[in-house]
Amino acid sequence: MLTKGETMVLSRFQLSDIELATNNFDATYCIGLDTDIKVYKAGLDDFVNSISSSTEGMNKGELSKKHITVAIKCTINRKGGRGKQAFFEELEMHSHTSYKHPNIVSLIGFCYEVDKMILVYEHASKSSLDDYLKSVDGMKNYTWTQRLHMCLEIARGLNHLHTSPQRIIHGDIKSATILLGMNHEAKIAYYGISKHRTNQEVGMEVYADPEYETTGKLERHSDVYSFGVVLFEIFCGRVAYSPVYMKDNEKGLAPIARMCVNDGSIERIIDPKLIEETDDDILTSNRRPNNDSLNRFLKVACQCLGEAANRATMQMVINELEIALNFHKYYEIWETQLPEDYKEIIQMSKDPEISSTTNRKDIYDILSKGILIQEDKVWFSLGSNGERNKMVSASQFSYENHRSRKWRSVPESRFDKVAELLDNSYGINYGVHLVFKFHGARKNVAKRMYVNLTYKMGNETLHAYFATWREDEWMTIELYRFLNHKESDTTDFEFLIKSFSRCYCGNRAIYVKPEENTLMEVPQPTNDIPFDKCCIFTQSLLKLFKRRNKGKQYYMLSANEAFCDSFNEKLFDWKPTTKSRSQKVGELLSTQVFRIKCKIDSKMLLQDTEHSCYLVFKLSEKCSGLHCPVIVRDLRQQKNKQIEVVYFRSPKPWNVDDVNRIPQEREDGWMEVCVWKFKSNNELQNDCISINLKFVNYEGMMSGLIVCGLEFRPM
Repeated sequence: MLTKGETMVLSRFQLSDIELATNNFDATYCIGLDTDIKVYKAGLDDFVNSISSSTEGMNKGELSKKHITVAIKCTINRKGGRGKQAFFEELEMHSHTSYKHPNIVSLIGFCYEVDKMILVYEHASKSSLDDYLKSVDGMKNYTWTQRLHMCLEIARGLNHLHTSPQRIIHGDIKSATILLGMNHEAKIAYYGISKHRTNQEVGMEVYADPEYETTGKLERHSDVYSFGVVLFEIFCGRVAYSPVYMKDNEKGLAPIARMCVNDGSIERIIDPKLIEETDDDILTSNRRPNNDSLNRFLKVACQCLGEAANRATMQMVINELEIALNFHKYYEIWETQLPEDYKEIIQMSKDPEISSTTNRKDIYDILSKGILIQEDKVWFSLGSNGERNKMVSASQFSYENHRSRKWRSVPESRFDKVAELLDNSYGINYGVHLVFKFHGARKNVAKRMYVNLTYKMGNETLHAYFATWREDEWMTIELYRFLNHKESDTTDFEFLIKSFSRCYCGNRAIYVKPEENTLMEVPQPTNDIPFDKCCIFTQSLLKLFKRRNKGKQYYMLSANEAFCDSFNEKLFDWKPTTKSRSQKVGELLSTQVFRIKCKIDSKMLLQDTEHSCYLVFKLSEKCSGLHCPVIVRDLRQQKNKQIEVVYFRSPKPWNVDDVNRIPQEREDGWMEVCVWKFKSNNELQNDCISINLKFVNYEGMMSGLIVCGLEFRPM
């Protein structure tokens, strides 16, 4: 049956059901015990009502049944004790929804029969925090960001108790009473009778507020002290009563931590996993705390352990931890944007000290704007997608005809002197650009924007895919490229602008400036397009067969071996063929995104050699798409934001630059395009080389792409 509280419903469990679930309270089900308490883990059937108001007149047949794993807390009512009173006080508190909180273990129901007083709590599936701290791996898999989130969750749960109508004091905050849920969220467990406990029952001395030992009275600041100990446990990756600390101080971690913070020797106690860099960290957020975040954390943790009168409230602790978390997130964002050797680059400039005195955001801004290095002979800058750009001073060039240039000083130049080339317009490649902007559009952080401009030049329909932002917030896109081989002063062109991509540009009006003739360098795209349909090519370990081409040894992986599994059968139309080395080829069905994810045996490749991976393909006769460029991202290199752009149809010259990869026809009649480059030894893991490439089409589907396989060649 159910009993109705003031605003919420608790289930009332039958003693027989609990005895059956715990095998009559067998010790093997016991997961914790205290002086007057035993806690069991078991599975129970709970009858859940979808409406949390009155349930009078309802029976089990009208309620839904759910089997759940729970923590069963049994209170022992000793003679002269107050177990019965405490049981009903705890039950009364939980009958109010104001006590429910995502970071506090919820009470599901109760049982009160004969001499049994039982409370049934939700069970946190990932065990308690102290289990992690005492294990061999400890907090190995928790980054600094994850640890700060855990500290904040505990702090919010404890603050909820302290600010509740009854101003609840937990009295037993320690890593053993912090449980972790399915997603590693932290929850405070088993509170409610702690404020009535005696000195011996408060818990281990290492968590106890020193003031409590003299006054015998628990206050909210007693919980704050205990929480400060838990903060340092999470920071150090050990329980506060670890022999490592107890041999130096009988009070355990807390006094040692305060001493290390005060004398600047915090490296003595920090969890080594927080400052170790491993290969796995490339795919995760940075483990190492940045200084601002670390100092903020240590300051508030020490405040929790300070004199009672000077301790912060839990709300103040939450505010400080949120600042520490934001500091680290800010650090992570900009640290990953910088090149790995940014300190070495800055050391070659006139101001080498900025690498240690300037925050990462400002360093990123400096490198984005550009900096002179190598005795002012080279201008180094970072592109919006992390690409490295270097401009060499004209003073480093060789000139066959010294009379063909004059040296000048130009204030706007990055270099002290520039070379003015005389009579240099004849025989130069020019680009015709449309300068425009969309109504209401603001300049984007990215340098390029995908617009897919469709236009006509004479009777020919043409496309220009990427527009570039200018400093004046106008955009420019190249329409045509020509060689000035005439002696006339003017060259006339006529273009008919038809449309921009609706998907990326909308239906906004555009403003247009007159065409400009300039030489143009196009940076790579930064768009990461969401998708509706996705297929993934997967295989655990793939075999290669080799072929020789003009004395060179190549390795070919057939599409049938690489991509034909139970998942992909519905995504491909597999066809037998006699026109390739593969027995079957796969024609891709309607999809905008696909991935190639597999492993190859490194023994089949030349050791310590750079290789190129080519996708061998054809376009079916019915294929009407794949005119637009396709993004290729190496998912193994999450830290490196660089992307590649490939085409499956040959684009016009003005859509080609250094980063775009263009398809070529093979001797066997198939087409190929380079999709990946790697060095065999650098990519090696367990004698295998992993491939994890994501292809994203800017517009339209990729149906009609016929895949023959992958070919690997030494470069």
